[in-house]
Amino acid sequence: MNIESFTKSAGWLNNFKKRHNIKQYNKYGEAQSGPSKEELIKKKEKLQELISNFDLEDVFNCDETGDY
Repeated sequence: MNIESFTKSAGWLNNFKKRHNIKQYNKYGEAQSGPSKEELIKKKEKLQELISNFDLEDVFNCDETGDY
């Protein structure tokens, strides 16, 4: 696509985002702070090593939830 003469208005952009369900979320506090990609890879490898000692039927996923 070599389109050089395209211009948009704020209204066009807002309607485009609504049509395609595009939203922006800003993370604050604890949600914004997280480990680096390298740290995540190491943590994933460590977790896989730990759970390899168990039968898969004994492995569960429990995520943290917050009450508001």
